[in-house]
Amino acid sequence: EVEMLGDELRTLNQNLGLMR
Repeated sequence: EVEMLGDELRTLNQNLGLMR
């Protein structure tokens, strides 16, 4: 579902921010 994908993208974005 779109909502699930959006949530996963949000999590990935947060992980990338922490890695930076």
